[in-house]
Amino acid sequence: MFRTEENKLLALYVGVLLLGVVFATVVRNEEITKKLDVERCFTLRDTTEALNLDNVYNELILDSIEHPEVVIRQIILETGFLTSSVCLDSNNLFGFYTDHYIKYDNWKQSIKAYKAYQIKNYHNGNYYKFLDSIGYANDTSYIYKLKHIVWPRD
Repeated sequence: MFRTEENKLLALYVGVLLLGVVFATVVRNEEITKKLDVERCFTLRDTTEALNLDNVYNELILDSIEHPEVVIRQIILETGFLTSSVCLDSNNLFGFYTDHYIKYDNWKQSIKAYKAYQIKNYHNGNYYKFLDSIGYANDTSYIYKLKHIVWPRD
């Protein structure tokens, strides 16, 4: 098949070179894919989506909110099914306030603020007990009310 040692060495060299090119291409494609995945994580999703319970619940899921089935009930209770002036005028889904209600540019920012709140304060366990133990709401029947809100996705 090969006439001389030089031809054997040349074939070996070409084979190694081709393997190197293939390896470099695979590695480069993996780097590009990882970069795209990272960019996708930080790309802001559409902030003009309509404010409705389905979109809000989907955003809770997308933002990895802990216990979204409880949090959607909080939103329903806090905003009166997304009809309160704090919700509509300030994009504030949770009634967050300092000396006044916090105003967000869009309702998704309110969810991001809640996520930051969860990261800082919640460390596993029964979420209703957590909300009660930290005195999340002034209303002493807040947890009872949350538990009795019917959410169709349950």
